[in-house]
Amino acid sequence: MVWISGVIGSFDTKINIFNKLKTPETFSREEEQFELNSVIRTDERLTLGNGTKVIKGTLVDEKIVDRSELVLEKTDFYIHKERMKVPRISTFILTDNGLAIANNSESREMCFRIISQLLSNTDRFVRNVEFDIGALDKAYPNQWTGFFYDREEEVDKGRLWAKDGHMKDDKDFGTPYSESKKNDIGIFTNFFGGGKVKINVTKRGSVTIMRDVGTELFVSYLQKELVRYMIPSPRHLIKK
Repeated sequence: MVWISGVIGSFDTKINIFNKLKTPETFSREEEQFELNSVIRTDERLTLGNGTKVIKGTLVDEKIVDRSELVLEKTDFYIHKERMKVPRISTFILTDNGLAIANNSESREMCFRIISQLLSNTDRFVRNVEFDIGALDKAYPNQWTGFFYDREEEVDKGRLWAKDGHMKDDKDFGTPYSESKKNDIGIFTNFFGGGKVKINVTKRGSVTIMRDVGTELFVSYLQKELVRYMIPSPRHLIKK
C-alpha cells in the first residue's frame, strides 16, 4: 500500500516563504566539541487553490553517535569506541501560514529546529502540536483502528481493528473501546473523492493518509479538516 504521512508542527506568523530558500541554507552549532552542520534546500514550490504557498524540501543534519569497532590482534582482541558525527536526512513540507510538516516522528526534532533557524534565527519558532483525539473520536465515530489505554480493568491497553469501520458497534468490544482514552484513531474521509480513504491520526501530531494523494491534497486536507483539532491551533492559519 502507498500512502503519505507527516508529523505536524505550527507557527503563528505569516511568512513569505518563497523569499526563503532561493539557494540551500546552511547552519552550524557546537556540541561536545564537535561542529555540527545542517543544510536545507527547496525541491518544489507550490501555490494551492486558496493561495497558500507551499515549499517541499530536503534537509540534512549531523548528529553525534557512539561507534564501536572490533579490533583483532594476533593473540587478542578489543573493542575500540569513539564518538563521531554522522548525517541524517529528511524531507519536509512548509506553508506560509502556519504549518511545518516533518517526514516522521524520528525526524521531527531536527526538522522543526532547522526550519525555526531558517524562519526566525531561533531553535523553537516551530512548535510541536498535538491532536485532540477526544474531539476527533466524537466527530468521527466510525473508526477502523484505535489504540486505547488507561482502562481500570485487566485489559488496560491495546489496539483494535474493525473490518468495516463500525468498531463501536461491536457487541463485545464496542462499549469498552468507546469509553476508553485513546492515543490514536483510524478515521474515514471522502475529502479526496473516489470513495472512502482511511486516515490515522495520533495524539502526538502524526497524520497518515492511506493513499498517496500528493503534497497539495495532503496540505489542503490538513487545513480544511484537521487543523481545528490541533492543540495549540495555529492562529494565523488561513482556512478558505
